[in-house]
Amino acid sequence: MEWREKMVDNLIVQILADNKAGGKGLLAEHGLSLLVECDGEQLLFDTGQGLVLNHNAAKLNIDLAQIKKVALSHGHYDHTGGLLSLLKGGCHPVVYAHPDVFITRYVREKEVMRDCGLPFSQKELEEQGASFTFSRGPTELYPGVILSGEIPRLSPVEYPNFLVPGKEEWLKDSLADDQFILVLTKQGPVLILGCTHAGLANTLAYAQRLAGGQRIFAVLGGMHLAEAKPAVIENNINIIRESGIEYVIPLHCTGFHAMSRLYQVFDPKFKEGKVGMKISFSELLCS
Repeated sequence: MEWREKMVDNLIVQILADNKAGGKGLLAEHGLSLLVECDGEQLLFDTGQGLVLNHNAAKLNIDLAQIKKVALSHGHYDHTGGLLSLLKGGCHPVVYAHPDVFITRYVREKEVMRDCGLPFSQKELEEQGASFTFSRGPTELYPGVILSGEIPRLSPVEYPNFLVPGKEEWLKDSLADDQFILVLTKQGPVLILGCTHAGLANTLAYAQRLAGGQRIFAVLGGMHLAEAKPAVIENNINIIRESGIEYVIPLHCTGFHAMSRLYQVFDPKFKEGKVGMKISFSELLCS
């Protein structure tokens, strides 16, 4: 594809919302938001719950009103809840998302059903200045910067506690809207994850396909292993190791146990992500 011929010279990612925070005055929440800068062009990948995004951006001297593009990894509240406050702060971006991002969805926790979907309607967000671009396929956000679209499920992935309402009973949520950002850099493709609901094996396979078979240089983001059993964690670590990924920067829903194992396996090329961290991939420096 045409975008495979385009390269990003300087990729910088700064963490604005995450489950952990580091630095004076910065706040954490269960959520994810990343400021992605590619050769001077900026986009926001997810918006967290909305409790810390504006606060942390202000502390980091980031003017969110200047953001022209927002990409959503999927339609869960902890990745989309900051949209309304972002818009009310003067940002009027194009929002790139999968068509299923607004569906009604729940999570079952000890037989209690909790709404976990995008907390605002499309109309409500458009009235505040957002415009939406929906696609099930890959979208080039900037030269060499690809939003994946729907990830083929070559290996089955099931989340029995994520549900959507049916006509007469609850149905399993396939989470077909899960997607990632792939940035083609001179060091190699960098994979930026939201929650990896499509499964790490499927996600990596599709990322490599979009990258024309290139080995992924670094992976950053949520891996949805917080409640995974040890065998599942080990299987995912083997998937990463066998893929030849050099740098691993887990965030958000990866979970303490998985992060601990990733540190043991990949240190010194494991980086602990947290709010405030700024990663320059051209030199892989973290501050």
